[in-house]
Amino acid sequence: MRVRVYLASGLAEESGVAEIDARRAGCGPWLRLDGVKFYADGWLGPRTCALCQDFADTGDSGLLFTDAAHLARRIAPLAARGWRIAVHAIGDRAS
Repeated sequence: MRVRVYLASGLAEESGVAEIDARRAGCGPWLRLDGVKFYADGWLGPRTCALCQDFADTGDSGLLFTDAAHLARRIAPLAARGWRIAVHAIGDRAS
């Protein structure tokens, strides 16, 4: 089995781009550090994904962790170095 890993964005930013570049290069044939994952909003189950309208049963519109401009600034240095990017964005306000 080969494994492809997406590093959580907080860990990537804490470590720095040079360190994660070095770790990506040293993974070997069975493990691949493939990308970085960001979170724009919460989750559907606990009703924390960011919606344009309130949930009918909670009266709350969820959590937006970051706006598009800030997210783009965080992603740009990683994308420029060839990292694949994944963004968790469930609610319509998070897209």
